[in-house]
Parts: sequence; C-alpha cells; structure tokens
Amino acid sequence: MFLLVLLLSFQQLLFGQSVTIKAVDEPLNQVLMQMARDYRIQLSFDDQLLSAYSITLDQDFNNPEEAITFLIKDYPLDFKQIGDVFTLYSTEAEQTVTNFRLSGRVIDSQTGETLPYSHILINESGLVTDFNGNFSFVSTDSLFDLSVSYLGYYIKDTTLSPGAANVLALTPSIIGLQEVVVEGSILERSGQIGEEAGLIRLNHKIAYRLPGNGDNAVFNFLRLQPGILAAGERSSELIIWGSYSGHSKILFDGFTIFGLKNFNDNISFVNPYMAKDIKVLKGGYSSDYDDRVGGIVDISGINGSVNKPSINVNINNMTLNGMASIPVTKRSSLIFAYRHTYYNLMDADDLNISGGRPSPGKYDINIYPDYNFGDFNIKYAGSTSRGDNFFISLYNGKDEFSYDIEQERNNVNVSLDVEEENRQRGGSAFYGKTWKNGVNSHLSISASGLNKELYEKQLATRTSGNGGNLPPGREVLFNNDILELSVKNKTRIPLSKRQMLEAGWNYTHESVSFSQDSLDQTLANSDNQSHRLGFFVQDEIRPLKRLSIRPGVRLDYPIHLERVYIQPRIQLTLDLSDHWRFNVAAGMYNQFISETSVIDELGN
Repeated sequence: MFLLVLLLSFQQLLFGQSVTIKAVDEPLNQVLMQMARDYRIQLSFDDQLLSAYSITLDQDFNNPEEAITFLIKDYPLDFKQIGDVFTLYSTEAEQTVTNFRLSGRVIDSQTGETLPYSHILINESGLVTDFNGNFSFVSTDSLFDLSVSYLGYYIKDTTLSPGAANVLALTPSIIGLQEVVVEGSILERSGQIGEEAGLIRLNHKIAYRLPGNGDNAVFNFLRLQPGILAAGERSSELIIWGSYSGHSKILFDGFTIFGLKNFNDNISFVNPYMAKDIKVLKGGYSSDYDDRVGGIVDISGINGSVNKPSINVNINNMTLNGMASIPVTKRSSLIFAYRHTYYNLMDADDLNISGGRPSPGKYDINIYPDYNFGDFNIKYAGSTSRGDNFFISLYNGKDEFSYDIEQERNNVNVSLDVEEENRQRGGSAFYGKTWKNGVNSHLSISASGLNKELYEKQLATRTSGNGGNLPPGREVLFNNDILELSVKNKTRIPLSKRQMLEAGWNYTHESVSFSQDSLDQTLANSDNQSHRLGFFVQDEIRPLKRLSIRPGVRLDYPIHLERVYIQPRIQLTLDLSDHWRFNVAAGMYNQFISETSVIDELGN
C-alpha cells in the first residue's frame, strides 16, 4: 500500500475559501490531488484505495470541508482534520482471520478423576491431553466437533462452542453399580500399541482384567509386551529393547522410583490402587524426557474422587492392601494407600545357599529366613475455581530381608547373619494452569531417594575339643544412597489447528554415596554430586490430515562436565488407513547417572 501525503504550503485561510470541482469519470485520488494543487490544501490519504472510486462532477462548494464531504458521501470513506491536514480513511473493517480457542479437561464421570493423555479429535485434527487431562485447541472454525477417547472408557462425541474451562466427562466401561445401561456408545480398546513409535499404554480400568494376585498385575502386563524381557530381571530394572540394568527409568507422579527388593519381584513397588495411567516408552521418545538411554515407564497416580468417599481393601496371599479416598472440598480430595505383608513370606527352600552345588549329606545346615514389606502413599489433589490443577504426592516404602545360617562341622559351629534393608522415599508437588490465550503450562518439584543397607556377620566357634586355629570373624556393613532433586517446567502453545509447540526447562541435582565398613574400619567411602540444567523444545506439525511430524531438540548441561549435550529427536506418524498406521522415531540420548555392581571377596 502506498500512502501519499500531499503537504502544500498555503497563505490563506481554508475556511471561507470556495472550491470548484470539475471531473468526468476521474479517479477520486486524482480529483483530490488536483484540488490540493489548485487551492493549496493539505491532504493525507491512501492513494491506492481512493483510486478505485471514480468521480463525475461539476459543482461549486463553499469550503474544502464541504467539497470533501460531498466527494466521499457515496463511498465507505470518512475524514478528519488534524491541524491543517485533512486525513481520509476507510470505514470498512480490515478483513482479518479470527482464531477461536477451545480449552478444558477430560474427567471420569463417576469420580471426577482427571484422565491423562486422552485422545481428542477436533474437526478432524487430533491432539492428546497432558497428564492432568488438560487440552487447548486453536482454529478458525467457530464450532468444534469433538470425539474423545480414553482406554477402558466409552467414546464421547459432542459439539462445543469456543470457550475455556470445558469439562468432558467420559463413562467407564467398568462401574461398581448393579446395573448400568450405555446405548449407542463405542468402547475404546483396552490397550494401545502403535499410537506412537515405541509406545505402550495401560490404565487403571484395564489393570483389573490382568492376571496376577493384584500386587504385581501392572508389571505382569508390562512383561507381556513386545520388547520387554519377560524373566530374569527385577521389576525395578525392566530390560527394555536390550538395554542394561540401570538404563531405564520408572517415574511415579513425576518422581523417580529406584525400587525395592519386592520379594522376588512378586510385589510391585507401585500400589495398583494408586496407578491411573501407565506409559511405556521403549525408545525414540520425545525431547521432554531426559537422563536415560533405555526405556521409560511413566506412571500417573490417581487424584481421588471429589464426589463421595470410597474405600478399597484387598487381601491376597502376600499382602494386605487398602486405599481410602476422601473429598476435602468440592474440587479436591485426599488419598491414603497402605500395603504390608502379614506373615513371613520367606521359606528356607527359597534360599540357594549351595549355589547350585550338592551339599554334603552328613552335615546339617539350619536356615532361618525372614522378609517384611510395607509401603504408604498419601496424595492431595484437586483444581481451583479457575480450572488450575494441583497435587502433592508422597511415598514411603521399606522392605527388610534377613536370614541366619548355622552349620556344625568337625566340632566347629559356623554361623552367618545377613540383614538387608531397602528404603525408597519420594515426593512431588505440581501446579498446572491454562491461560486465557489457550497456553497450558505447569511447574513441578520432585525429590526421590533410595537407601540400601547390607549387614553381614560371620563367626566360627569350637563346640568341643582342641584343634587348629579358627578363621577370624567377619563383620561388614555396606551402605549405598542415591538422592535426586528436580525442578521442571513445561509449556504447550497451540499455534494453529495443525501446530502445537512445546518447550520447557529443568534443573536436576543428584548425589550418590557408597561406604563399606568392617569392624569399625572404613574399607571404602565415596560421595559424588552433580548439577544439571536442561532445556527442550519440540513442535508437532500436521501438514496433512493423516500425517504428524514432531521434530525436537534437547540440550543438557552438566555443570561439573562443563559441556552442552545436544540431542536432536524426531517422530513421524502416518495413518495409511483407518486400520493401519506407520510410526518411526529417531534421536540421540545421553545418561548422566548409571548403576554399577560391587562384589566383595566372598562373591556377594
């Protein structure tokens, strides 16, 4: 657009100056320019805009203001006088593209529980809610057709107008009522494999259908999936896609679970009553995950019912398990969960003392094992009147394993006492907010730690007679601690109906200590700490209806290494048809903490 400003000096007053206009089918801009030259009038107008209007006229006017008023009376134009300058402008509003925003969250219709990572199809564009069920969408359409789905729930189809704080309630397929009739609804499939490259999904509604005694049903499911080793590893050390011990991470409500002994992996360290949604990322995951080169298991805990109190109790052949949910306000609830063994689970036959070798039959070995396990969860969660989400989640678990071995041989009594204690603590605080412009952001603080103690005492005493020298007694205490503190921020920005931008940062502090003491002497002692800053950004682009591309990059800066690790990542999803999907993902991954083994002189 070319803006022509005519500034012509004049020596007489404009008011009271007569003006004559003579034109035959001339553009309005030309007529005004001629009038400015003839009468020394200062004019400002859009030359290109006024050239579209033609003037045919032969008339006299009392003053320039009257002439301009008459010239523009049939056109969408107006003018105003600023000082000595007449400024002409269009009265038509500029044609602009209006974006309409829709935001809200997805919940359980029975309990009010938020449903994380729900799938929403809005006007044929797909998106996934965050882990608190929040979503935001931007489009030029003024009406939104939605189809909402979540594992184990009936699919909901609805139509909404633009707005914020929308609540979409889904009906579960399993409800604790005598009779429920749901007509004309489609049930979302019970497991999701193929949603993204390397991703498996499971939630609490499906866990009830899995085999197991209730305490290990979650990890029974995980071990049935392709790419996860089915046997030979502890539940705290899932072997995913050929990774090694310590290469995979397990998260619960945002804090890291390092794991307990869990009685030969038959007791999961995550209480099944507390698990709401489970994501297994076997590889190729997005740039918001860090510090692992193996897989990641991300578990979201339940938030409890805000409608009415509830109590669940389960007794199996290993533990007594109970959970209670109590509404505190109309928008928040408090949850307690507790598990504990109620008898000694260990039997002498469970211990392979001989290491697979046949023991001499003429010597008796007496074994007295003992095992105890218990854990406790407490969580306060809810939302504000503005739709913001928050929770505080705390966990404490402990198991104790011990055994005494006595053997008498050649008038010598040999005894071995072994005590092992593992204690896992963790906690997180979260606050999430959806702003008026549709941007969703959250801040979380988490802490997690594992303390492992192993005590061994070996003693040989003579029962009768005299003989040679006895071997000296042995008493050793091993102590291993790991602590992780983290602060994380993540922001999701809907740029258009086909583009969603995510960005975030994190600070992580890790400390590891190991000590070995024997008879009041320190044999080994180490203490290491690290501080790390991280930043990530990723973009989800849908250039076509069936194509989704998610390029991203992660930057990690371990302060003690004084080096920036750049980790580009990309994911691609192509829907070949309604029943076939092609997924591919690639990326670079770095890990800054690892697990190693320490073997003593006896091979322990």
